[in-house]
Amino acid sequence: MNIPVSEIFYSFQGEGIKTGLPTIFVRISGCNFVEHPCRWCDTPYAWSESNAMRRMDIKELRKEVNSCSTIKYRTNEICLTGGEPLSIKGIADFIYWIGKTCNLTVETNGSYPIWPSGCSWSLDIKCPSSGNAKYNVYENLGLLTRKDQVKFVIADREDFDFAKNVINSYLCLTNKIFQPVWGVLDEKELIEWVKNEVPTARIMLQQHKQVYGSEKRGV
Repeated sequence: MNIPVSEIFYSFQGEGIKTGLPTIFVRISGCNFVEHPCRWCDTPYAWSESNAMRRMDIKELRKEVNSCSTIKYRTNEICLTGGEPLSIKGIADFIYWIGKTCNLTVETNGSYPIWPSGCSWSLDIKCPSSGNAKYNVYENLGLLTRKDQVKFVIADREDFDFAKNVINSYLCLTNKIFQPVWGVLDEKELIEWVKNEVPTARIMLQQHKQVYGSEKRGV
């Protein structure tokens, strides 16, 4: 089984509970939302499998990641992102293998079921402004642990109220992240909402965009 790979690069983690950690990113090409992309997606170049820079079988991809983590960059932090990794047939084998040897975080858009895998899950719950909230698999929330995270990308008050209701309606024993849409919602406004209404959540920004800007790839 060949995996469509958009890019593999080394940078610091720019968002979530691992912010600041040197990390090897494996970005998969292909997303199940390609016909109705999320409004705030910042990696349109990874929507379609046809845009993959290369296709790698599982063995080849394992070898490349292992070489990067143990020889080239000497970091044990790996982030599998996309696109949408879980939309790719055969990706579970890669997740199981990497999860046994590295600190793997899998970023997923929340429209596929997740499973206990040994990795850390970074689960998006799509808010109304994204255009894809109807695809959320809310049962995933019950599988998240304290090493995982659930992320809400917030554009406005409607999104915030939606996210707050999800947290109040489901058992979420994990890290809850409220992230403002870059350049759309004033961070100070979101800070006040969270402080006053959801004090168990974290407010987090996309630090890689603060450092490199919103258009630069491979960071």
